[in-house]
Amino acid sequence: MRWTDIPQPYTMDTARSFVHRARAKGHEGKGAAFAISDPVTDQAIGSMTLHGPDGHRAMFGYWLHPAARGRGLASRALRLISDWTLDAHPEVVRLETYAMVGNDASMRVMETAGFQREGVLRQWDTHRGQPSDVVFYSRLRSE
Repeated sequence: MRWTDIPQPYTMDTARSFVHRARAKGHEGKGAAFAISDPVTDQAIGSMTLHGPDGHRAMFGYWLHPAARGRGLASRALRLISDWTLDAHPEVVRLETYAMVGNDASMRVMETAGFQREGVLRQWDTHRGQPSDVVFYSRLRSE
């Protein structure tokens, strides 16, 4: 929870609202939301969201339950959804994602999934209402 703005407590109403917004974005062609499930138990352990595409670019965000971390599942999901995005959207040539400075685990996820570090964007995002620096990563169709 340290690196996300996911509401706490996360109620059923919060979950319903997320699903409703995700469906609307999907129907409008502005994104897609995916559950990350445990390969052994099939239990939901996280989420990955495609934002866009927006012209030639698409962006991803994700989270994983703490008990599921360190097993390569987020990297695998990011790689799979990145590949799917490139297959489904021929106009997309650039995939993007980012992590707040200090979120080293998320940066490893991105690197393992084939994304390359581009640099720090100062106060590019906000976290809990405060401007925050982020490390930007990209993957190009040609890579």
